[in-house]
Amino acid sequence: MIFSAIRNWLGGYTSFQRAQTQIEERYLGDSDLGQTTIEPKLTLNAANNDVFRRYVIDAIPLADIERALKVCKKEDRNKALLSASLYLNQRIKNIADKFDSPDKARDYFLSLVQYITDTVQIVRLVVRGDDAAYTIFETLNDRGMELAPLDLVKNYLFSRAEKSKALSLRDLEERWTEMMTLLSSVKADSFLRAFWTSKHGAPEGKRLFGYFKKEYADAEKAYQVSLDMRAAAERYAALSDSNDPIWSPYSERVKHGVEALAIIGSSQFHPLILAALAVFDKREFERLMWLLEVLAVRWQLVARGRPGRIESTAGRAAKAIADGKITTASQVLTEVRELYIADPVFEADFKLKTEREAKKAMYLLKGLEHQSLLRAQDAHPSESIPGNVTVEHILPKSPGAAWKAEIDADPELHADFLYRLGNMCLLADANRALGNKAFSEKKKSYAGSKLRITNSVSQYANWTRNEIEDRQSHLAQLAVAKWRFQ
Repeated sequence: MIFSAIRNWLGGYTSFQRAQTQIEERYLGDSDLGQTTIEPKLTLNAANNDVFRRYVIDAIPLADIERALKVCKKEDRNKALLSASLYLNQRIKNIADKFDSPDKARDYFLSLVQYITDTVQIVRLVVRGDDAAYTIFETLNDRGMELAPLDLVKNYLFSRAEKSKALSLRDLEERWTEMMTLLSSVKADSFLRAFWTSKHGAPEGKRLFGYFKKEYADAEKAYQVSLDMRAAAERYAALSDSNDPIWSPYSERVKHGVEALAIIGSSQFHPLILAALAVFDKREFERLMWLLEVLAVRWQLVARGRPGRIESTAGRAAKAIADGKITTASQVLTEVRELYIADPVFEADFKLKTEREAKKAMYLLKGLEHQSLLRAQDAHPSESIPGNVTVEHILPKSPGAAWKAEIDADPELHADFLYRLGNMCLLADANRALGNKAFSEKKKSYAGSKLRITNSVSQYANWTRNEIEDRQSHLAQLAVAKWRFQ
């Protein structure tokens, strides 16, 4: 790509045509006699080769690369290639502009080309077969930066391709390209672990690739797993997007569950969802998503249990689903019962809940508002919560003179209770300018709020640790009723 950028710059001067042609023919590619199309010396994979030929091998104006990159989507697998090509072309141009004359710039670039030619060594290893090639591939990469498991799996499956009558290298490459395109907007390496866990349970430590090789050593199994991974990738990508078409057959509760798990950060449940998506009927899958949301709140968000326990426990359930032993959400609950924090413990934990992340606080407060509306027998509780709300700290983050009396009376009040959930409420547009006003002023706005848990703050005469603890105790009772699976 450096040679290509230098070639492109030389092409801007008629007097440098000879040098331009020499670099092109020696390092980039040759054209047949009488032909203008260059046959490149280097060929990339199916996903990148066309773009590589057009924007690197062929001489192309810098403006064309800029336009191509501008319309390139974030998840496009050629975005990095185009970005690199643009950077190098701009870098060469900037270097040239520092010289007094084009001739001096040309001499510098030609000396750079010669330096690279003389000092860079390329080693070509010729092996007898795929097994030897794969062994060398693993060994060489073991000496440098560790390859991600997904990279190892890719090359392992490619090494199996020629041993299978059903699995052609071209088909596998196309399928892999499709899979990686689907995974471009998520952490692709996390997908492999989720895929494995959805079928075999959570692997121990970092031995995932070893397990994979052992399980899919047979060429026909390797073919089947390539199909399974392609199908699972589509579902896995949907776990980060509640608007994905995969969720269209389901109710809004499922979409809400996808959003909730993303907010809480419960990716450890992804294998379980992948397993269930393949076999659960619509009703049971919707119940499962609610169960997982409840577990995520009780175990992870409030009790702060170890995520590793979720992975191992949910992994067992996922394997049981894949093996046909579990077909309902209630059976899943039996398998993962240890993650379901009992009501008394959950309520006690919720009374002390603090939350520094606004998205998580927003999620909890909206859930509590929804439950409060249900208790009030609101006919449409979800529709009664405005979409455009923010989290308000009643005792503000920066209390000024208006809060001097409360802080003087209790110097630890701000440090102890600022992020307690009892010190938070939801505010709609009209009430967002409260800032660090005194509680006596704030409560007037709270009294006019249509949100029940916000309006209820106005019943307090003062706002000290006693009032915050009292309000949070009430919220804890709502939480037990809200995040419950029956």
